[in-house]
Amino acid sequence: MRDATTKKCTVVDTKPTSTTTTIVDNGTYKTKTEAETGMKTTKVCTEQ
Repeated sequence: MRDATTKKCTVVDTKPTSTTTTIVDNGTYKTKTEAETGMKTTKVCTEQ
């Protein structure tokens, strides 16, 4: 997910309900490591 205020992406294990966050990839990962790797290749997460 990506926080609209801080513009930082984080890995979460449940779907966020906050309106200030955006789900950047609707896919699911088997491990946190896979999710973190996927986050590094997601354009919106690598732009600052």
